[in-house]
Amino acid sequence: MKKGLVFLILVSALYWGYVFLYNSSPVETLKKNGAPEKTEDFARSANRDILQTAIELFNYSEERYPENLQELEEKGFLNEVPESYGRPWNYDQSRGKVE
Repeated sequence: MKKGLVFLILVSALYWGYVFLYNSSPVETLKKNGAPEKTEDFARSANRDILQTAIELFNYSEERYPENLQELEEKGFLNEVPESYGRPWNYDQSRGKVE
C-alpha cells in the first residue's frame, strides 16, 4: 500500500514541479488561456496539493510530520513554501494537514 501511495505522490510532485518550472506564473498562464475568474483559488489549491505532497513525503521519510512548513525547506522537501495568494497557510502538525 505504501509503495503505491509513494508512487502517486511522486508522480503528482513531478507534474506540478514541471508546471511551476516551465510557467513563470501559473496564475497568469491560466488567465491568458481564458480561465475563470477563480484562477487564484485554483492556483492556491494546486499549491496546497504540493504542500500536502511534501508533508506526506516528509512523514514517510522522517516518520513524523514537520514541525512547521519551513522545515520542509530546511530538509530539502521543497525549494520554497508555495505562495498562499493572500491567505496564510493553516498547518496542523498533529494531523499533517495544510489548509
